[in-house]
Amino acid sequence: KLMDAPPGFDSNGFWFRNHEGVLIEVKVAPKVSPDDKAQSEWNTVGPGVAGELYLAGVQLAHGYAGRPDLSAERFVPDPFGPAGARMYRTGDIVRWSAAAELEYVGRSDFQVKIRGFRIELGEIESTLYKHESVDRVGVVARQDPAAGVSIEAFVALKPGRKKSIIAMKRHCSVYLPNYMIPDAIRFIDGLPSTSTDKVDYQRLSALAGGKGSRT
Repeated sequence: KLMDAPPGFDSNGFWFRNHEGVLIEVKVAPKVSPDDKAQSEWNTVGPGVAGELYLAGVQLAHGYAGRPDLSAERFVPDPFGPAGARMYRTGDIVRWSAAAELEYVGRSDFQVKIRGFRIELGEIESTLYKHESVDRVGVVARQDPAAGVSIEAFVALKPGRKKSIIAMKRHCSVYLPNYMIPDAIRFIDGLPSTSTDKVDYQRLSALAGGKGSRT
């Protein structure tokens, strides 16, 4: 259960207790990389705004054992905490609901830059999943030497549902800005899956002409 900062703690985020009763701080920061904006200038985001999930607190580890490169990437300075504090960059894109609940949007690993905009492909997938006719979705960024980068969505519908690209794009327009609406939507009987039943984006990219990607 999320709560405000406990007495004695100055926090820009929220807190919850894990199953062992340890306080864990939750922060949602803007969807930017350290190259785009100095961490000292970061602010947490408000309700309804998607951002990257960070974990902080006294219980946080100092890094991965024997992996200084990965530790430097994931355990970053905490601009909201005291000097020397660090926070863990989970890579998950989330947003606060009006009820102070975290809603999962996607992964920052699946971020692409198109026409100057940083786009979370996972957020597009989450939006398409909201449509009552959609069973499974996979979204990739397609590289075309002539047209540049475009967004292609592969959609598997529930049995008996009607295929309509117009309806899908109209649905996306309710939740997404124009630059995030897929340039192409393709209906297929079933999305390629991995052995763990996750979408196989490598095989999905091949369906996009062999030039699709998730990063």
